[in-house]
Amino acid sequence: MQKKEEIILLVDPLHSEYCLKLSFFLNGHKPIVKTTHRDAFEFFINNHFDISLVLLFHSPDFPCNDFLRYLKLIEPSIPVLVLTEHSCEKFAASIFKLGASGYFKKSRQPYELKVSISNMLNFKPTEKIRQRYTIYGIYKAIEFINQNFCKNLKLYAAAKEAGMSIAAFERTFKKIVGANFSNYISKMRIAKSVDMLKKTNYPISDIAVACGYLNQSHFNKTFKKIIKISPRKFKKNFVKT
Repeated sequence: MQKKEEIILLVDPLHSEYCLKLSFFLNGHKPIVKTTHRDAFEFFINNHFDISLVLLFHSPDFPCNDFLRYLKLIEPSIPVLVLTEHSCEKFAASIFKLGASGYFKKSRQPYELKVSISNMLNFKPTEKIRQRYTIYGIYKAIEFINQNFCKNLKLYAAAKEAGMSIAAFERTFKKIVGANFSNYISKMRIAKSVDMLKKTNYPISDIAVACGYLNQSHFNKTFKKIIKISPRKFKKNFVKT
């Protein structure tokens, strides 16, 4: 069986000047170019198990900090080399704090970039393989919850989506997300109800049902607990503004 080709993800709207040169010394790795953070994030989500390295461009018009933070949250073991036209100690400190493995000034020679890339490809992550699958499992569960939170969603269904036992899922979900399963769903439902209260004229009872609450009293109680005022007062105050 042929080995699956590993990927180097290049995120740079100005890639054309050096992308072709890169392909000559990637040692069998397949370069994939994305010119926007949105397209790169979608690709990363769906393919990060096959990505060996991310080359991430930074400029004042294309800042990398937030995107770097998202990448390291999803898959901390993949090395990220930041490419920049201008750098300073403050910038370097900020990206290393976010998890970058290195940075490279694009004004330097292509050979030096080759050396930097080779060093990154030889990077051995300290995270265990098990941890990678755990993070991926929780991500799959979160995606499943986000798509189904308005339904009668059960804990065992989310745990199954993550490929974990219920006990392991509950413990790991809270550690990674910062909230337990039921609280996370409540926050998702109330966030959706806030959006509907702002943007529609539907009766509160209909909004409660649309957000997964069969009992309006339960909806009102949960809404007030999270938002600190009742849905009716929230709607009234919002309309006034």
